[in-house]
Amino acid sequence: MTPADYTAFREALGPSSGFQSYQYRMIEYVLGNRNPNMLKPHAHMPDAHAMLSKELARPSLYDEVLRHLCRTMDGNENNVPTPQLDTPHTALPQIQDRWKTVYENIYEEGLKEGIDFNFDSIEVTPNSFNSHRLLALAYEKKIQEQVLDDLFESYFLKGEDIGNPNILLSIAINNSIDEDVFKNYLSNKDNIEPLGNEELQARKMGIDSVPTFIVNKQIVINGAQTSENFELIFQKLSSNIN
Repeated sequence: MTPADYTAFREALGPSSGFQSYQYRMIEYVLGNRNPNMLKPHAHMPDAHAMLSKELARPSLYDEVLRHLCRTMDGNENNVPTPQLDTPHTALPQIQDRWKTVYENIYEEGLKEGIDFNFDSIEVTPNSFNSHRLLALAYEKKIQEQVLDDLFESYFLKGEDIGNPNILLSIAINNSIDEDVFKNYLSNKDNIEPLGNEELQARKMGIDSVPTFIVNKQIVINGAQTSENFELIFQKLSSNIN
């Protein structure tokens, strides 16, 4: 998580918003950024120190991601690395090879569709909240699909930071959205809550990844699927109807 990512929701944290707060440290530890030396600033708060120490003693969210990665690629958990509990993250060659395979597969599939993904040019994982706000504005102007294409091209083909207001402004102007209209929309806090409510509703429906498909308002399918999987789902729905 970059400082820019954090400041996007910092206000919601109130008094726990400081970068040296124990709540912020907890977020780091949960996600997998584990430096035990960062416990020292909280030594004067026994309860907080104990809570952080407890978190360091169990696997992080990233450790769970690695378990899922190995299960998906190997069909078992035999090669899941030992969790790096109370030490800073160290890159493991065997895991790097697996991530490389994942991206190579995406790259090859992209070429089949005429998309030349340029993953090497991506240097940051952007906070995409303002990108979604731009899409909401584009929806009002009935140009959402065009703006979405430009956002994907900016990030996946050019490696640009689509959380950067200047990049978003360029995309807006490219789609005939007036500069002042775009800037006023971003500065208007009133449009933030509706977007947050939409995200909350999506999560209640089981949507937590892209792409997600909802079939007949009954079945939620997360992630890219083969045509064979969709055929099985449609057959199941058909049999239930009959």
